[in-house]
Amino acid sequence: MRKRINRITFRLILTLSPVFCHAQDNNALNLHWSRLLPPQTVAEHINTTGVEGAFAGISGDALIVAGGVILSDAKNEFDKKIIDDIFVLDLNNSPDSLKWMQRNNLDRAVAYGAAVSTPYGILCMGGKDAKQILDAVFLLKWDQHAKKLSRINLPSLPQPCVYGNATVLEDQVYLAGGQSGTDLQSAMKNFWRLDLSPLANNNIKALTWEELAPWPGPERACNITVAQHNGQTACVYVLSGRRMSEQSLTQEYEILTDVYEFNPAVHNSAPENAWRQRQDTPMNIARGTATALGQSHILLLASPVDLSYSTGTQDENYQRLPNKTWLFHTITNTWIVSGSAPVGHFATGIMNWHDKFILPATDSDQQDQTTDVWLIRPEPESIEFGVLNFSVLILYLLSMMLIGFYFAKRNKDTNDYFRGGQHIPWWAAACSIFATMLSSITYMSVPARAYA
Repeated sequence: MRKRINRITFRLILTLSPVFCHAQDNNALNLHWSRLLPPQTVAEHINTTGVEGAFAGISGDALIVAGGVILSDAKNEFDKKIIDDIFVLDLNNSPDSLKWMQRNNLDRAVAYGAAVSTPYGILCMGGKDAKQILDAVFLLKWDQHAKKLSRINLPSLPQPCVYGNATVLEDQVYLAGGQSGTDLQSAMKNFWRLDLSPLANNNIKALTWEELAPWPGPERACNITVAQHNGQTACVYVLSGRRMSEQSLTQEYEILTDVYEFNPAVHNSAPENAWRQRQDTPMNIARGTATALGQSHILLLASPVDLSYSTGTQDENYQRLPNKTWLFHTITNTWIVSGSAPVGHFATGIMNWHDKFILPATDSDQQDQTTDVWLIRPEPESIEFGVLNFSVLILYLLSMMLIGFYFAKRNKDTNDYFRGGQHIPWWAAACSIFATMLSSITYMSVPARAYA
């Protein structure tokens, strides 16, 4: 009888263990896309179909879009009209009363510079005007109470730069990549850092650009730069980009897929080990933008292309693939597809605002290419426990109770209670010893590291 019960118990454990050991691998992320305001756009103020390449960021709960180029049929970038307008959208207003306000102008028409939102304002770096590449750096700051926009000039870049990309990590701004000239042959391998902490004391004279050792890969422009934690410390990631093609005779430039991680903590002690290469992007990115999401993910919004169907050297000659959103996990060094995007022409970078994201982008589904402002809300997919899981849990608890009632009647002395009358089979003793070595932290830390 005892052997029969042992066999039944053993089979029950074998039957239920796969159910309890099964881990949910659904790592999907729902992004809720909505237009932040009606079709009234920045473009209506300047009588055009849209703008791109503007300095954009959030300061004082206001979205600021400055400069940029008017979208047109011009094939040469320098033939496009560059503007100096500055527009402000107060995000504190109710959705029904959101409206663009036109404020002062920039000191010159400029486009395709790098911009990041900082606690001190929107840091605008480089870019180009109708004649030259620029090295100017300045802050745009919105005073929410006075409804006033101010500008503060800061030290210039180490050299002129356009089509670079920047990110901010604590009080330090990192600018990577870009061009020093009008064509991609001037793509640079630059990595510059500016510590903004002296601004807390209004000490502008203490600001200075630091030229750091760049990534080990090739030079690039139109790359993506983003900051995120890698499980141990906060790092800077340089993704993708493009450079002049050295091998292909039919393609003017090469779209890069490599990814590099810069660790500031390692740089302080061993600068030669500060960079390491990570998993390549799973697609060729014609246009893209990225931001940190959660504790260890990078959200990438990209417009991928199929290079095998190239019919020329311009972006529009590549076969565009459906717009995707991707997640890169900095700890496990893996990419996954997290969904699709309704737009693929990103007028500026994506901006974090109160656990949501703001994205000025061109609606690729409309022929008039109106530049809209999108509000993106990350909504992790809810997973219900389900009838099956509840059934298994109840069956397991009932089984444990029945086993307890059965053996409680067979206990005659302390030897039976503590040692099972020395009749415990080897597999039950082994499971008991193994379970003793486990704790609740095991069930939390290991799955969190594997499926975070």
